[in-house]
Amino acid sequence: MKNVYKNLLVFLSIFVLIVCSLSSVSAVIYHVNETSTLDDIQDLIDTKGDITGLHFDKLGSGLYDSIGLDITHAITITCDVGVKLVGSIDDFNDYAFNILSDNVGIIGFTISEYITGIYSDGYSNININNNTLKNSEFSIDIRSTNNTTITNNSVLDSDGDGISISSANNTNISGNNIKNVSNGVYLTESNNTKINDNSINNNSGDGVSIDSSDTITVDNNEISDNEGDGIYLSESKNIELKNNIISNNGGDGVSVSTSSNVNIESNTIDSNDNNGISVSDSNDTKINKNKVKKNKNNGISTDYSRKVKITNNHASSNINDGISLNNVENISINDNNISSNNYGIYADSSDIIYITDNNITNNHETGIFLNYDKNIIMTDNKITNNNGGISAFYSTLLLIRSNIIENNLGTAIYLNNDINNEITWNSTNILNNSYMGHASYYVGIVNNIIKNNLESIEINTFNYTSMVFNTIRSNLNNGINIYSSNNISISSNNITNNEGNGIFVSESDVSIGNNNISKNNGFGVYLIDSLRSVVWTNLVFGNNDGGILLFDCDDAWLRYNDITSNIGSGIFGSGSKNLTIEVNDVFSNVGEGLVLIDVFNSNIRYNNIVGNRYEGIILSNVNRTEVFNNLVKNNSIGVYIGSGFSNNIIWNFIWDNVEGINTWGENTKIENNNISNSKTNGISIGGINNKIKNNTITTSKGYGINVLAYNNTIITNRLNNNSIGVYIGADKTTFSNNNINNNKHTGIEIVSSFNIVKNNRITGSNNENYGVKISGNYNNFTKNTISGFLNGVSLKGNYNLLEKNTIKAKNYGVIIKGSRNLLEKSIISGVKVGVSVSGNKNSIIYNKVKSKNFGFSIMGISNYLGRNTANGNKQNGIKVWGDKNIITRNTLNKNKIHGISLRGDKNIITLNSVKIRGIKVSGDNNSITKNKLGKTKGKDSKHRLCIKGFKNKVKRNTN
Repeated sequence: MKNVYKNLLVFLSIFVLIVCSLSSVSAVIYHVNETSTLDDIQDLIDTKGDITGLHFDKLGSGLYDSIGLDITHAITITCDVGVKLVGSIDDFNDYAFNILSDNVGIIGFTISEYITGIYSDGYSNININNNTLKNSEFSIDIRSTNNTTITNNSVLDSDGDGISISSANNTNISGNNIKNVSNGVYLTESNNTKINDNSINNNSGDGVSIDSSDTITVDNNEISDNEGDGIYLSESKNIELKNNIISNNGGDGVSVSTSSNVNIESNTIDSNDNNGISVSDSNDTKINKNKVKKNKNNGISTDYSRKVKITNNHASSNINDGISLNNVENISINDNNISSNNYGIYADSSDIIYITDNNITNNHETGIFLNYDKNIIMTDNKITNNNGGISAFYSTLLLIRSNIIENNLGTAIYLNNDINNEITWNSTNILNNSYMGHASYYVGIVNNIIKNNLESIEINTFNYTSMVFNTIRSNLNNGINIYSSNNISISSNNITNNEGNGIFVSESDVSIGNNNISKNNGFGVYLIDSLRSVVWTNLVFGNNDGGILLFDCDDAWLRYNDITSNIGSGIFGSGSKNLTIEVNDVFSNVGEGLVLIDVFNSNIRYNNIVGNRYEGIILSNVNRTEVFNNLVKNNSIGVYIGSGFSNNIIWNFIWDNVEGINTWGENTKIENNNISNSKTNGISIGGINNKIKNNTITTSKGYGINVLAYNNTIITNRLNNNSIGVYIGADKTTFSNNNINNNKHTGIEIVSSFNIVKNNRITGSNNENYGVKISGNYNNFTKNTISGFLNGVSLKGNYNLLEKNTIKAKNYGVIIKGSRNLLEKSIISGVKVGVSVSGNKNSIIYNKVKSKNFGFSIMGISNYLGRNTANGNKQNGIKVWGDKNIITRNTLNKNKIHGISLRGDKNIITLNSVKIRGIKVSGDNNSITKNKLGKTKGKDSKHRLCIKGFKNKVKRNTN
């Protein structure tokens, strides 16, 4: 079919030329053959006045060697199929045909190895049809010629341009196959040219190069695999580039430079090594309905241009930007599909840009990126699945309205460093009366749907921004981020289900009101270094880290907020002073209820802080703050105080928390609180000079009171049904006049020194391990009553005083492991072992022990046991392992094995009453004197004195 079409064109061309010739003179066609010389043929053209046609016959090989003709008459030159004109570049054959007349046709030749195949300069009505030109320096070179038709030629393998047109008008270049030349078609200073239906491939320059031309149409060409641009356009106007397939070229697919009124429409521009479409320093350009994909730079690039309309294009899978703008003005980007590029739209140093109704998706970086731009309107776009949504750096006068921005991997809207100072009263402002919330703002973010992005909105050093009526939900970080910005209004937004904070504000002047801030994964509101913050009438519900957080926000006012069911903290404040937090409902938060750190002169009152997973109230390094009449219930720690002073915790109801009160502050007054059902400790004290008074502490699963710092006073408290009543882990604690009842394990545990524990009543239920455990030195444990424990007192330490205590236990009354302790004037009863000592130089005096197995069990050196009573034990009254102990004036009667049993050397046993079974000694150099052994008959008589060893002194012992 293609050959039929070509033959028809040949016939029509010949017919037209013959008819034209017959109109003036009779048509005469001359024939030449392979035997004709160059001079013969040239002479025929020059001398035959009636010639209208010249035909090259193929009688043999069809080869015409070194033919170079000057065509000086209107003539149609044709040939038989297979005729070849072969020149010799080395012999300087300039032309196969040099056209020097109007109305010339050259049809059907194969032309090779000339400097120029066909050349015309200054003539009209030239027809070059169905030729094959190859292996020449230049193939077709037309200059200053009008009405030229170049059709259905094959132009191959030339070092120069395939078809070169300069200073010509009304040229038609169609149906040609142009391959392996420099520029496929080169057009300069020419007008009214049509380049259509050509195949232009594998050339070393541009496919089509147009310079300084007017009214050019490039339509329906296949332009591929050229090393330069597919189409290059420079300093031209009124250009139509449409319906072309432009692919795999080494430069731009289409490059437009310094031109105007260019229409680039319905092209497929694919896989070029630079930009798909490039428009530079041009005006009034339309780029419409193109498919621009897989180009190795930008899909569509414009720079230093004005009045460019980019509409209804598909820009996809380009290596860099889908659409790139640089130093442009008055640009419209509408109804495009922009996908799978690096940036979707990138605008730099540009002014007056309308970006509307685009679908911008799956780009690797930001959907719309602005840098040093102003007067940008972005409305009704769908921006999805990009790395970021909209980013603006050093820009101003922005309206972002009614967009859907979702599923982006980065930030949905990011504003950084405004240039508002460059806007003066007479600056262009295309926003005019566009609704932005308030007329005084430079940026409006209005009525957008922003969801499922990594970050939602971030504003950094970008002032006078209004955010109203937005739906911000299900983003993977904060809903709104504000940094170092002033005059920011956030109102009437729905901010929900974001993975970070609902609103995050740093070093900014922000107004927050009437927002629904719910179910975010961080805090609902997070403010840092933002003074005089007012947060009120917000619903802050179901956020994961907490409700409201303030860092370095003096004079903040939080009142009447509904801060409920946050999975994090309800309220968190730090580094601030003069906070008023009152009458808030802080319910069912799964973090802290209320946290204050580094806060001064604040009031927390009349709040309901209930059901929070972590602390109900935290005061850390907080001074002169009063916590008054709050209900603090079902939290981790009810009230926590750290590193502060002169705080008052009074008249609160602290129920059902993991820990009731934990204070590390100084001079804290904890009074008249009701603390119950703590899962660990009722009160923990880690600070000094605190006063714990008149509190009721019940059913704590840890310590009723846990003391970890010195110089605290604990008086007149009631500690009932805790796991351990009191733990004293610090020195110089005064613990007196407390009632400690039915605590599960230990009544009092002391692991410190110089404490005073007196006048306490310590009662167990016969299952607890110890009434009192002491591991420390120089403690004064006096006038306490201990009953109902397996063991009364366990002492590990030195120089402790245990005096005038009443102890009733099951196993051990007193266990001492240490030295130089004094146990005196205590009453110990109901035990298996009254006193057990492992240590040296302890004094055990004036004690009364009523025990079952041993009265006193002593292991050590130089201990003193005097004036104690231990009668009726199943084994010994006193049993000693060690040396140089003194056992004197004790009453040890009716013990079933011996009153005294001793193993060791140089001990003194004197003046004791040891009746029934007396004294048993194994060792050397012991002194056993003046003891009363009683009258014993029968089998017990031999146990009055049992002495084994050397140099023992046994003297003056009596009945």
